[in-house]
Amino acid sequence: MKLFPPSPCPYCSGSMFFHIEKRSLICESCSMKLSPEDYVRAAKARKRRKTDPDKEAKAFQNAMEGLLGGNGSAAFCCSCGKAVSNSDRSGEPRDHHSCGFHPLYSEQFRKQGFPDLILPFEKDEKSFMTVFRKRAREKLFVPDAFLREARPENLRAVYVPFWVFDASIEGDLYYTAETVRPLYADVQAHTLYQCSASGSQRYAGVPQNASSRFGDRMAKIMMPFNAAVARPFHPAWISGLYTQDCDIKAAEAYRKFKMQITDSFDRFLGEPASYHAIRYDTRSYTVKPLGVRYALFPFWTMDLVWRGRSYSFVMNGQTGKCYGEFPESIMRPLVCHLSLGFLSGSLGMLAAIPFRTDPMTVVLLVMIFLLTAVFIRYAALRFLFRTNITSALSAAVSVGLGCYLISQSGPLYRIIPVGAVVMLFFVYLFLMVAAGQLIRSQLLRKEIIRVPETGCDDCAVSSDNNVISRNRREFYSENSYAPSVLQSFTAANPDPYAPENRDS
Repeated sequence: MKLFPPSPCPYCSGSMFFHIEKRSLICESCSMKLSPEDYVRAAKARKRRKTDPDKEAKAFQNAMEGLLGGNGSAAFCCSCGKAVSNSDRSGEPRDHHSCGFHPLYSEQFRKQGFPDLILPFEKDEKSFMTVFRKRAREKLFVPDAFLREARPENLRAVYVPFWVFDASIEGDLYYTAETVRPLYADVQAHTLYQCSASGSQRYAGVPQNASSRFGDRMAKIMMPFNAAVARPFHPAWISGLYTQDCDIKAAEAYRKFKMQITDSFDRFLGEPASYHAIRYDTRSYTVKPLGVRYALFPFWTMDLVWRGRSYSFVMNGQTGKCYGEFPESIMRPLVCHLSLGFLSGSLGMLAAIPFRTDPMTVVLLVMIFLLTAVFIRYAALRFLFRTNITSALSAAVSVGLGCYLISQSGPLYRIIPVGAVVMLFFVYLFLMVAAGQLIRSQLLRKEIIRVPETGCDDCAVSSDNNVISRNRREFYSENSYAPSVLQSFTAANPDPYAPENRDS
């Protein structure tokens, strides 16, 4: 990740930085405000004006600041592409800027090549912090101390490189599908079909990550982007902002893109939503690439350091979709389990007095357990035990009520020995904690942001969807207890095109 150098101001010796909230370049010296389009026009008009040579040389040196990494390194003009070496600072500016007062870029950026498109930021730093705080408050079991003590570090607006592909695909698909129909009890009727389909489809604007440091998983989580509002690239858009290195070649990205559109075309021809199980047997596809563009997409990134550990937070700079890592409080769920378990056990002891040794006592205890371990526990974990204060108050109320109920359970001790009551109470408490931990894990599992499985379905051009034929014939039926008969076929004949088998 590197900081792109600020653009020189065409009106003074200062440097211009791109301001995301105002979507303009602002000079730090004269406070001149220019849109990227106005900046290009002003830079071209500068060569037609007489300027002070000393002021122009100073502006040139400011533009070079931080760009050159040592002797022998070079900078390049965005207009004429002319190189300016580190030793030519004194005499080069006037001649170099005869083409206009344009931004400079480094040797590494020159090797990567200029992007074709750029997707401007629509979310500024204030929006980013608002989304982060909202997510931190909604996230379950985040320690209060984390929200108070975590120190934001490396808060950056970053442009990440992407390859954007257009392609068409056509061909035939042969697959096996299964439908399941309940008959009686646990017996189900399984019907297997041999199917075939052929057609064509076109995909436009499918992005593929071009930075190995950013990661494909994170790039897929942050999708989608609206590439229709992308602008032609000019360095003024990234003046003073960070950019990731483009270190994944277009050929490597195309291989991943081809897998994605193959999976999407499978779903288009096979219609898996119409069946309970489906297995793709034979594909005969032809992929025709229609174009590739190099684009920069906007992201906000931030690291939060708390108690010696760093937590990352990323947001889509266009849509506001976010992904973050947060610590988890251990004591808060444990206090919830113990306090509600204590209250539930006390209620069970009091409710068992009228029944005593009657078999209905067991039924009553099971009903109380389910009520307190599932319904009340879910509500408590979700709403009551959200902060340290509410956790302390809820636990105090639960323990207080439990103690009162135990004090009213004296008649039970005359029938059952105290030791047996205490042992049963702790067994009951252990079961409550186990049930609470299971509910807690289910709640946290729902909050996990998973990689979308739809691939590039959203990038398919609906007007070019074409199904030439689709055939189906029944070849096997069976009544069985098994949830799926097709699984045995798949286990015996694994799909060579499945994602887990492609590399092999």
